[in-house]
Amino acid sequence: MGDYIAQQTRSGIFSESALSPECDPRVMHDFYKMLHAEFPEEPESEIILLQGKYGFTRDYIDDERCGLNWAGSTPLVDLDIGVSFEEFAADLPALQASDIILTDTFSFTGGYGDLSKPLKKIARLHSPVAKIDTCFDAYLESLTTERRKKYRRMVSDFEKTPLRFEVSATPLTTAELDFVRGNLEKKWGEAAGYAFRQTLWSVAVQKHRPQQSLICRVYEGSDLVFIQTMIVKGQRVICQSITKNEDRFFSGLAAMTDFECIKALCGKYDVFDPSCRTGIDDPESIGIAKRATVNMDCIKPLLVIGAGDIDESIIQGKEV
Repeated sequence: MGDYIAQQTRSGIFSESALSPECDPRVMHDFYKMLHAEFPEEPESEIILLQGKYGFTRDYIDDERCGLNWAGSTPLVDLDIGVSFEEFAADLPALQASDIILTDTFSFTGGYGDLSKPLKKIARLHSPVAKIDTCFDAYLESLTTERRKKYRRMVSDFEKTPLRFEVSATPLTTAELDFVRGNLEKKWGEAAGYAFRQTLWSVAVQKHRPQQSLICRVYEGSDLVFIQTMIVKGQRVICQSITKNEDRFFSGLAAMTDFECIKALCGKYDVFDPSCRTGIDDPESIGIAKRATVNMDCIKPLLVIGAGDIDESIIQGKEV
């Protein structure tokens, strides 16, 4: 990965002034340094570079994927590939590989691009988000009747078990990382490393780009019961990882945390993305609890090369 980061930096794809943290070589170096420290026995995946700027890999920890994914994208949500939509669209016809490429959703330097017209090799996935550029009351009114009812039911339920929600840019402490690691291991066992990477990414971003990292901590009294990390990209706030105290049960806490995050961020940003779906393999039902907050459809691209024709109805899923 070190050679890949150096190459992308030389080509101008990565730079310390890039808009997204995944295109900042400092963040990438620190992230992979942490991965090597946490998982020293794990082999490094080979990276295939196409057209001198687009990196792909068959990630060692993503062994169920049927094709290559964007290099470095496995623990991230909507990797920024470091070029504009227009540049990528111009490169797309010549983009070929000897292997199947079937990526997760990704973004460009200016967002998700104009996907209103079909592009060969690009599949479109509907992953709804919350439009939050108004006050919280106006945001609630923008939800469907059923989602408003769900929110009111959750508020009533949590009044019986008072919780404190704190959204800030305060970095995660060593003790909080231990909380994350320990609870993920209780939930996932040997597979916990996949989820732990998602939080480690937030730690790497915090170190070099604190203005692009937010944390929501949830407490019951003085006890930490939930941590949600978020990445800020322009006017969009993306949920990066969640961890709950596995020794305690709070029905609807993930959705309630999203609502509380929106309440804190409403009017300051345009979009809160609970990251409902990121790949074709994700079932339509994924993240039902997370979808409680959404009020706007968002179409995100996936790159598909060598996989044959894909049924668009399977990819799109259910719209908002």
